Amino acid sequence: MKNRLEFLPDELLLYIFSMIPTFDLLKSMSHLNSRFDAVLRSVMLAWDLGWPLLSELFFHLHQIVYLNCVSSLIFMPDFSLCVFTQLRSLTLKEASIVQIRGIRPRYFPHLVYLSITPLYSETDEEMQLLETLFIKKERFIQLKTCHLESLRDILPRLSIQISSPLRALTLNQCDVNNIINLLQSFPLLTYLNLTLITKKFNIPSINGNFLQGNHLK
Repeated sequence: MKNRLEFLPDELLLYIFSMIPTFDLLKSMSHLNSRFDAVLRSVMLAWDLGWPLLSELFFHLHQIVYLNCVSSLIFMPDFSLCVFTQLRSLTLKEASIVQIRGIRPRYFPHLVYLSITPLYSETDEEMQLLETLFIKKERFIQLKTCHLESLRDILPRLSIQISSPLRALTLNQCDVNNIINLLQSFPLLTYLNLTLITKKFNIPSINGNFLQGNHLK
C-alpha cells in the first residue's frame, strides 16, 4: 500500500526534500524505495561536519553544495575535502594545513563562497592558497565572496591587469595603508568589510574619480 507522500509527483517531492535539513532527510528517507532514492540523488544538499556522521552520507557526497566545517574538525585534521566535488559554498573554521592545501580550483570548480579561518596562522599553505585565489592563472573563476584572515604580503603583488570576479571581501586584518591598493586590485567589489590595523598611520589620498567606479557598502 502506498502512503500519501508516494502519490506526489517527483517534482513536488524534490521541492519538499530540498526544504528538509540534510541530516534529517538522509536519516529518514534514504533506502526507503528506489523512487525516493532516485529523487534524493537530485537534491542539492547542505552539510555541517559538526553533525553526527551518517553512513548514508557517503552515497550523496557529490550532491553537497554547501559545506560548513566547524571547530570540531580539528579532531580529524587529515580529513580530505576533495570528495565534495560540487561545492558552491565552503566555510572552514580552524582549518588544518592538510585541508587548506586541498582547496584548489581543480577540486572545486564551482566554488562561489569561501570563508576560512586557519588553525595555524602564517603557514606556507595559507600563502599558497592566497596566491591561488588572487595571483595564479589557475584560479576560482566563479568565486564571488571571500572571508579571510588577511591577505598577508601578497597585496603588493596583485596585478590590476588580472580581472578578479570578487564582489564581496571580508578581512579580519588589513593594514590601513593598503586600502587604496586593495580597491584598485578588486574593481568589481560591492561589499568590503575590514578590521583595520596599523603601526604607522598614513592617511592615503583618495581620488574621487577612481571611487566613482566602486559601489561599496
